[in-house]
Amino acid sequence: MTTARSKQICLDQTPWYHVTTRCVRRAFICGYDTLSERDFTHRKQWIEDRLLFLVQIFCIDMAAFAVMSNHYHVVLKINREQALSLDDNAVIDRWAQLYPTNPLIKRLRDDEPLDEEESQLLSEKLPIWRTELANLSRFMGLVNQFIARKSNTEDGCKGRFWEHRFTSQAILDDDALLRTLAYVDLNPVRAGIAKTPEASEHTSIQRRIHHKGDDAESPIGLLPFSTQAVQEQVHTLTSVSDLPISFDDYLALLDWTGRQLRNDKRGYIHADIPDIFTRLNYSPEQWMKSHQPSINWQQRALGSVERILSYCNSLQRRWIWQAADHKIC
Repeated sequence: MTTARSKQICLDQTPWYHVTTRCVRRAFICGYDTLSERDFTHRKQWIEDRLLFLVQIFCIDMAAFAVMSNHYHVVLKINREQALSLDDNAVIDRWAQLYPTNPLIKRLRDDEPLDEEESQLLSEKLPIWRTELANLSRFMGLVNQFIARKSNTEDGCKGRFWEHRFTSQAILDDDALLRTLAYVDLNPVRAGIAKTPEASEHTSIQRRIHHKGDDAESPIGLLPFSTQAVQEQVHTLTSVSDLPISFDDYLALLDWTGRQLRNDKRGYIHADIPDIFTRLNYSPEQWMKSHQPSINWQQRALGSVERILSYCNSLQRRWIWQAADHKIC
């Protein structure tokens, strides 16, 4: 049975979520379609551009993304505190970029005076708009609706483009965040369509690598990595403002992980174990045991047993899938 979105998102437990959306029937309508012999690869850029555009408007930060031929992944952090701290003018400016044809917005942008009824309406709408700027469903809706309409217009057809709205997975601690980032950034390598992360088109890791050396610490639209060495003590993510690892350490970790993927998968990337394993208190065996080549979407949250139990209690759930073969009560 489908779980209501309100029962999957718990910002008191974590602001971090791994989200994915698949094309209808998982068809390659964002890549080369062998049936129609048409190439829709340009739509990957549409998705990437739309994500980068929206994260600059919403109070939602993006840590990673990977756009594939029939689906895409994105790792997001919902910044509720930022939304609550915005002044009214900032909320109006952001909402105007999302809905420029809204009659009330148009009057405000044209500096037209509002009558008493319109002023009352504005005072009622502002708290809603502010809340919606930190709403994951609103964000994903504006990504997927835009792509679906643009693609259907290009194809001269109507109907569903995406298989469903989206699937979300809560990320509860640093360990889970690093595993999820690596999973997303290595998607094209595992699929056999890229030999290395830096050759993976339409991914956050390629965008970061190409940006490295610029004056800015992180590309526009992506959360920065930490400038400090990774902490020995794993902490929860609710107070983390950037990613809990340096970029150089993450590159070493990603490269090593990519080379260690199972041989029965189409793609995998030889290197010595990076020092990061010592700092994280991991052995290679522990890391690979926890880094599954594919994610089971029954597993609605990623993290330690203690963090998952706390997450379940917050959602008033008696159990949640931790893996394909067992559940945590």
